Amino acid sequence: MKKSLIDKAIVKINQSDISVDPYPHFKIDNFFDEQYFSKMVFELKNLPLIKKIKNLDDTRYKANDIETIINDNDLKKNAPLAYEFNKFLSSKQFFSAIAEKIKPYAAAALQVNKSDISKSIKDEKYESSIHAIMPGKSVKRRGVHLDDITSAITFLLYVKFDDDYSSGGSIQLLSQEDRLSITSGKMFIGQLLHIYPTDMIPIKSYEYKNNTLFVQSNSQYSLHEVSTRRNAKFPRISFQGSLIVDEAKLEIKSNITTKLKSIFR
Repeated sequence: MKKSLIDKAIVKINQSDISVDPYPHFKIDNFFDEQYFSKMVFELKNLPLIKKIKNLDDTRYKANDIETIINDNDLKKNAPLAYEFNKFLSSKQFFSAIAEKIKPYAAAALQVNKSDISKSIKDEKYESSIHAIMPGKSVKRRGVHLDDITSAITFLLYVKFDDDYSSGGSIQLLSQEDRLSITSGKMFIGQLLHIYPTDMIPIKSYEYKNNTLFVQSNSQYSLHEVSTRRNAKFPRISFQGSLIVDEAKLEIKSNITTKLKSIFR
């Protein structure tokens, strides 16, 4: 891969703007060189695995068929551009760039020092892989979830084929509100059961769109979900990666425990 293409992508990361609502993240459309990316997408579309997926119907899926990680050997043999591109996304240069942009937020959220994040990069505690989420039954909405508790920074980079006319499949960022305690007896049951229509609401939605990079700082508040895909004939493909920080502290409290503390403190 040409150094000039990598340098341009790094510049886009450096020039991107952080959004902190509902939690720190940034998004870059048309992240990588269009000509290179188009050739790589063509390779991925013609992978034997992808062709096989397209021909399956809903009734033949098993639970472990829903998501497949495309292995390096398959990429080396059938998609060399994608293999080289994934090496870039697994590189110290790429992770240093995205970490430098969002590191202060990740350190604060996970109760670590910025030096801990820098050390993880130095120790190469990062990786990237290509994931294919099958069409069929898995087009249903993926519920609210958090990323792995040791992940300080995570990213997605979407691949979508030109003739993929599905809709949906967007990543939706949710806000979970910490409300002030209301001591009225009439509100007790509602607080205890965490019944508030607006406690968790989608704040932003980013379309499943080719060559779009999404990077987020992980925390107990980094809640997100994936919207329903409709008319899907191809898998939802993305490069996914994360930076692991062993010292990270991701505090995930149950709703009941949180509400009891807020009511009686």
